[in-house]
Amino acid sequence: MLLSLAVMSAVAQISLAQLDTTSCGKSKGCLFAPQGCNSNPSSCQITMSYVMNGTDMVFELQGKPPSGGYMAIGFSYDMTMGNDSVSLCYQDNELLGYNEGKTFVSQATATTRHMLEAFTATNGETYCRIRRGISGNGNPMVFNLDMPYTIFLAHGPMNNGAPGYHQMNKWMLPQTAVTAYSVAGGFNPSTTAMPGSSMAPGGASSAPGGATTAPTPVMTTTKKNGADAAVSLFGCAAVALAVFSLTR
Repeated sequence: MLLSLAVMSAVAQISLAQLDTTSCGKSKGCLFAPQGCNSNPSSCQITMSYVMNGTDMVFELQGKPPSGGYMAIGFSYDMTMGNDSVSLCYQDNELLGYNEGKTFVSQATATTRHMLEAFTATNGETYCRIRRGISGNGNPMVFNLDMPYTIFLAHGPMNNGAPGYHQMNKWMLPQTAVTAYSVAGGFNPSTTAMPGSSMAPGGASSAPGGATTAPTPVMTTTKKNGADAAVSLFGCAAVALAVFSLTR
């Protein structure tokens, strides 16, 4: 009886799961797309949160993919999609992979922890929570997440168990240090910049008494297939803030 109640409680918690944006910029970092949707999160096409928990990262994704489709995070060394480490969720499943050019290559045999902790899809809105080990364990196609990367967010259809082309549903963000927020200590500004870089507007600031406050919202504009598109950043540990051009 107790086991049945516990299972029912866990199912209820998962079915009610959603991304809590009130914690963004406080206990976790958040990224929003498209422009200005953070003032009305329900209008966002995709929202991502990130926080470090021990040796793992916990990512939340919430958005409006096509029915049965995926939502994905890409970690890139540059500003062009391709040769990226990818985490995605779809239909109560997860995939760890690598973009080899424009082809998704599954890394299902990788030793890095990658698991789906929650998933729900109701009324056209999909939510998932992924736990992913920070270390790539030496696999060149599974990046270590202890350094800043350009972040790509996308959603699209699944085709025979593999992610299909996302069309225009992709957004590029500045370099972001996802380990800047931790469950244990909140925001840590020392993780937000690479050597020789300067903190972008919206980085950490000092509060009275020397305390460190979380970043304030930042807006950056990107290009998506030649059309103007913008991404809102809230609590994003960005080391570069500029106008980028995305080619795909």
